[in-house]
Amino acid sequence: MNKYIFFVVSLLILGALPSNIFAIGMMTQPIVIKDILRGQESVTTLTLLNSETKEVTYGLKSEGQITSWVTFYKIDDKNLQNPITEIKMPAKGFVSVKAKFTVPKDSPNGSYTGQVLAFLASSGDIKNDEASVSVSQEIGRKVTITVTDKETVQFKATFIPTTYDVQQGKPLKIRVSYDNQGNVAVRPDLQLKILKDGTTIYNAIFPYPEGEDAVRALDIKEIAPIEWQTSGQAKGNYKAELTVSLNGQEVQKENVSFSIGYFGFNFLGAMSFLGGNDASRAWLFIGTIFVVLLIALSILKKRGFNLEKARVIFSSFRKLF
Repeated sequence: MNKYIFFVVSLLILGALPSNIFAIGMMTQPIVIKDILRGQESVTTLTLLNSETKEVTYGLKSEGQITSWVTFYKIDDKNLQNPITEIKMPAKGFVSVKAKFTVPKDSPNGSYTGQVLAFLASSGDIKNDEASVSVSQEIGRKVTITVTDKETVQFKATFIPTTYDVQQGKPLKIRVSYDNQGNVAVRPDLQLKILKDGTTIYNAIFPYPEGEDAVRALDIKEIAPIEWQTSGQAKGNYKAELTVSLNGQEVQKENVSFSIGYFGFNFLGAMSFLGGNDASRAWLFIGTIFVVLLIALSILKKRGFNLEKARVIFSSFRKLF
């Protein structure tokens, strides 16, 4: 939410600034990484703003106790293989970059501070030797990293089917995202069972993909979707049972309802989608829609609109629930 507020405020500032005023912009909320193990990595996204009417280049650097711990990458460098020290900024535009914090293996327990900065070199030539650069403007985010030797394994998987109504002969595809809330990188395995009328008709284990970087501490990572081929399966309602395990131990289990060959309104699928597999959130979302509709109808009625047809449609829709 803070990110969106930053965007809105920044756009208002962009519109209000005179054309001859230049300013570097960046979300300045402090970066706090708590209880991370030595040798582990954590990644944060930095959102930068250029309010100038021309393209410029920002340099990227870090300062303080964490100076040597930080490397920067373009936002589309998913595996963080090509570090950068500068980024081109479009005129009056936003660009996001990733900052990776790697805690040295010999770091004692304790709290470490510093900051990451975006800067503009007055000469227009940003060099790796920062001592030779004359910085005219810069903006930073404070960083606090607490190093510990106590291992914490805590993560949550989120499953989102690409559709809840699968066409016969087409594969069921489920997107998988891991939110690592612990302080150690993880490579979870996933078991998929497909059930129809309580009977298991498919059972397979999907190991964490080889060649894919582990889910870093305090990071969110989406891996390649898992698939189940529906060829030869009858139309009807099904359930996907997904079990996440780490080092052979079950960590999480979720169920996703879907159908094959039905393309009408799937209530179970819609509920699962709206609530992210949380029924209470789904009902809250539906209730909010009803409240908004009632307010809108009340306003229209006060303004003299004929709402008889709308009332009939609304009543028919309500009967579905």
